[in-house]
Amino acid sequence: MIFIVSNLIAQSDPDLENILKAYPDWKTNFSKQVINDEMNGKYFVIFHSKGTVSALDSKYIMDSRDVGSTGVFDAVLDGKKLTFEYSRGKFMDIETSSIWDITGKAVMGTLRGKQLRKINSGDYFAFAWFVFNPESKVYKE
Repeated sequence: MIFIVSNLIAQSDPDLENILKAYPDWKTNFSKQVINDEMNGKYFVIFHSKGTVSALDSKYIMDSRDVGSTGVFDAVLDGKKLTFEYSRGKFMDIETSSIWDITGKAVMGTLRGKQLRKINSGDYFAFAWFVFNPESKVYKE
């Protein structure tokens, strides 16, 4: 499972032997829209797209800041590892140049109609996450 922890994504998945990994300061500063990563030989990708506002920032949601949406997926499709980038406002795999949406579905290109396996995810506050999961690894570029 990947946990987005206010500025932080942490990962725990049965296929990844329940090792937790956190991604600090990534989601809210929009420095990247794609992170390709690996744990214990398992490859995954995190997509981030602008356009979703926080329900916690302001009395009125329309006054809240944009925190975006995130999708986390297995980067291996049909036995082949894919590497992703964000190019010209779209998620694209380097291997086939197929275009993907935030839900992990190929919407254009050779892989159109294919779906990446979703890895469960959720949003949490970092201070609370690390109290209960101090063994979490931290992502570094």
